[in-house]
Amino acid sequence: LIFYALPVFWWSYNDMDEDPSNDYFLSIKFLMSTGTLISSMGFCYLLLPIDFAFDWIPIFGTMDDLLAKMAFGAGVMMCYMGYQF
Repeated sequence: LIFYALPVFWWSYNDMDEDPSNDYFLSIKFLMSTGTLISSMGFCYLLLPIDFAFDWIPIFGTMDDLLAKMAFGAGVMMCYMGYQF
């Protein structure tokens, strides 16, 4: 349940109900919260016992796990960018 509620909390935390300026997307608050959201959702998908595409399917079986790992890595890098810059 929390897995599905994370984007809603992120949306309200970042005040995305209004129209933000372009500089807001490079702010520390946006980068850190978005990176945390993406990395936590990618990590949670890796922990799920059931995949969207089963692993015995030749190409697509491992593709969803690779996408989840890439999302986790991208989220960690966004957090790093928010922390460093």
